[in-house]
Amino acid sequence: DIAEMRRSLWQDGTVSAVEADTILLANDELRGSSPEWTDFFVEAMTVYAVNAAQPKGYIDDARARWFAARITEQGKLPGMEELLLVVRILERATRVGEALRNLAHETFLRAVTEGAGPTRQGDDRAPAGCITAEEVDLLRHILFAPGSERPAAVSKNEAELLFAIKDAVLEGSNPPEWKQLFVQGVANYLEGFSGAGELTA
Repeated sequence: DIAEMRRSLWQDGTVSAVEADTILLANDELRGSSPEWTDFFVEAMTVYAVNAAQPKGYIDDARARWFAARITEQGKLPGMEELLLVVRILERATRVGEALRNLAHETFLRAVTEGAGPTRQGDDRAPAGCITAEEVDLLRHILFAPGSERPAAVSKNEAELLFAIKDAVLEGSNPPEWKQLFVQGVANYLEGFSGAGELTA
């Protein structure tokens, strides 16, 4: 079924608003059903989000707010499909409105403070008070993405996020990758964004 959807969708190389809406509705039923669906959903919706914007790759604040509202439930990302979609959009777009960036940041804070969210599902989910290797990897992609607040570098808000996560997981069992990302991220901010205001953490 997914192979047939791919063939139908890519006949003209684009994803229309009607097709995007159909895929979003399908995801409400198929979320978490298979890796193949997740890959298709993320790929198709990224093409729609990035290529349908004008100019291409520029997702302004209004469009970012609309997109964030469409992929959330009660203001939160409900599954990995939606989180991976936000990560991919940030990686592929040249500019992304703050609504989507903030949504990603809030998702990671919720994971480490509440032990809830897309990365904390299933019987073997990690508890609050720690960060997982998967989350560190996704966070790295978000911080240095072209569509982040400060492309290929760490902004003040992103450095604040790193400090907030650090405080939440200080006593937790964290992978070594977390310490590396924290040090690299904060150092990047201090080296390249000095004079823009002191960190509050």
